[in-house]
Amino acid sequence: MMYGKQPMTRRSFLQASAVATGGLILAACAPAAIPSAGTNAEAGAAPAAQPVEVSMWMFSLTDPEMIKVIEEIGVPAFKEAHPEFTLALEFVPYEVYR
Repeated sequence: MMYGKQPMTRRSFLQASAVATGGLILAACAPAAIPSAGTNAEAGAAPAAQPVEVSMWMFSLTDPEMIKVIEEIGVPAFKEAHPEFTLALEFVPYEVYR
């Protein structure tokens, strides 16, 4: 039996293309690498990133008691659970929400 160069069939080309495309898609979906704590210490301890602002819009909420609960209980609980974010509340009346 002689083993020489055999032409690539259409089926094997399509299979190889599908595998390569799938690998590229998976690589693109992978999360970005997070540097380890030792890397920052060695690099001179880069400053912490600015917190990300999250806007929360509530439409047609006119009950002052509910607004008070959100501002006094909900917002502090959110800030405690997610210190990397700041929360900007906006209570928008129904008439002007568009």
